[in-house]
Amino acid sequence: MSDRGATLRLVAAISADVAAAQIIVVQPAYVEGLVRHGHLSAEAAGYTLSIEMLSFALATIAMVFLAARIRWRLTVGLSLAVLAVAHLASAGLVGTAAFLPTRIIAGAAAGVIVPLAFGAIGTLARPERGFGLLIATVLVYGAIMMAVAPTLLESGGLFALLAAFAVVAGAAIFLIRAFPEPVRSAAGRVEREHRLSATFEWSALIAMAFYFAAQSSFWAYASLIGAYRGINETAIASALAISQIAGIAGAAVPALMHTRLGQSLPLAIGILCGVVPLVALLQFDSMLTFAVAVAVFQFGWNMTHPFLLGVFSRFDRTGQVVVYGTAMQKIGLAAGPAVAAAVLGQDRFARIILLSIACMAIALGMVLPAARAQRILSDSNTP
Repeated sequence: MSDRGATLRLVAAISADVAAAQIIVVQPAYVEGLVRHGHLSAEAAGYTLSIEMLSFALATIAMVFLAARIRWRLTVGLSLAVLAVAHLASAGLVGTAAFLPTRIIAGAAAGVIVPLAFGAIGTLARPERGFGLLIATVLVYGAIMMAVAPTLLESGGLFALLAAFAVVAGAAIFLIRAFPEPVRSAAGRVEREHRLSATFEWSALIAMAFYFAAQSSFWAYASLIGAYRGINETAIASALAISQIAGIAGAAVPALMHTRLGQSLPLAIGILCGVVPLVALLQFDSMLTFAVAVAVFQFGWNMTHPFLLGVFSRFDRTGQVVVYGTAMQKIGLAAGPAVAAAVLGQDRFARIILLSIACMAIALGMVLPAARAQRILSDSNTP
């Protein structure tokens, strides 16, 4: 395939993912719109978002069982259309009994798109580069939307924000003909290659769950940890905002480097970029320590994620294992804050930091054997 064709396929997959992920990366503005312009209580807004995200997660997990049977391009195109309509429809239904069911539909449509978009990139020639570009694009889009959301809400209320979401989803439909479709058997199913033992595959999948449990267990409490250390709210907000820029830089590493350094070394460096700043937070209480720690943490998080997905893409080239990995990611994201809350004790957050460190160590120990086995297989197949 020509470079132009490969680029268009990548852009189509990224556009679909951005359309589906925008409700996640713009969550604070969305919740603010529900409260200030949708006239919901803070509690009701939180429950609405939680139920919508549950619908998202369940649809993502469902793709583990359905992805091999469905046509990805058609499914993503229909889901984008449903997502756009649901965004627009729900904007006019705030305060009615139909609002929540419409948001549940939007969440389910987004949950279908995300794993298939990730899986589609896994079928491309340089998956780490594609995943890095995808994550960087989502982060940049989130930063832009968070900047313009106050203006949208002030000028047009919640309708304007949801209409902007609908426009992004609708725009992605125009690229759907280029959306990557995995190779299928004569029966129409995606057939796995099984290039390595299932043991390595399960090890990597479990590593994904532990890694994202580590990220979410700390990140959910990051602001409170800063406040407990005596850092004022403005400084915490500034540190977290700067960390988003560090996250974009982290995602740029696989986008630029691909696998020039292999997989094992970048994975080890990325995960250590999560462990080291957390160890520093256990030792020091200064504002500078907190700011540097969250920046390095975000850099490592967004650098490691594409390389983890690259490991899944190399188990087979159909993108199927990437879909599995995306589901494990959602499970880890959901489990992290819950386990962190369960271990929270009188030491005020030290246990949460230790939990996150332990989960990252487990993830590193479980993914490196799979990455090494893939490298050995690749070298043995190289003439």
